[in-house]
Amino acid sequence: MRQIHDTSLVFIHIPKTAGMAVVNAFGLEHQTSDHSLTAPTDLALSDRRFVRFTVFRNPISRFESGYKYSLSMLQNHRGNPVREDILSHGLDKDINEFLSFYHDKIQRLVSNMHFVPQWYYYTKGKPSIMLRQEQLATDIDIIARLAPQHFVGLSEKNKSLSPADVNTTLNKKSVEVINKIYRNDFFLWNM
Repeated sequence: MRQIHDTSLVFIHIPKTAGMAVVNAFGLEHQTSDHSLTAPTDLALSDRRFVRFTVFRNPISRFESGYKYSLSMLQNHRGNPVREDILSHGLDKDINEFLSFYHDKIQRLVSNMHFVPQWYYYTKGKPSIMLRQEQLATDIDIIARLAPQHFVGLSEKNKSLSPADVNTTLNKKSVEVINKIYRNDFFLWNM
């Protein structure tokens, strides 16, 4: 969680949901600790006097982005089980093969920060405002009105790209698997 300057606004940053763009929109730099929900400072930010908000994303788009991001970070694979799996099992060419590899290892996949279900952040962080990444350009105005003195504008950040020789198009079976894994996320995203 991240407090927006000295305001009562607290941002719950779900990985791969435009979090870097949100903190930058308020003149802040992204920090790895923004993804935390359990640090002592996070517990203090859970107090009722704070207005917590988050950004939700279509679970399929988020999964694709998590895969692309993992590919882009393979040089930093030590200690990251998903990136180590990609390298040691040749999962860097097709998103469907990547997902198929985790058929019987779902917990290993969803324990990675970029694949943790969004509902986890929702239930732990208890946001009172949920924005959608797909309409963030207009949704951000809700938050900007609460801290206009700090809002500097929204711009796209950290877009995950993949090499041209990688298939990042999910097939029907993979979409069905994602629907099962992230069924609670789909419920929240469709609210």
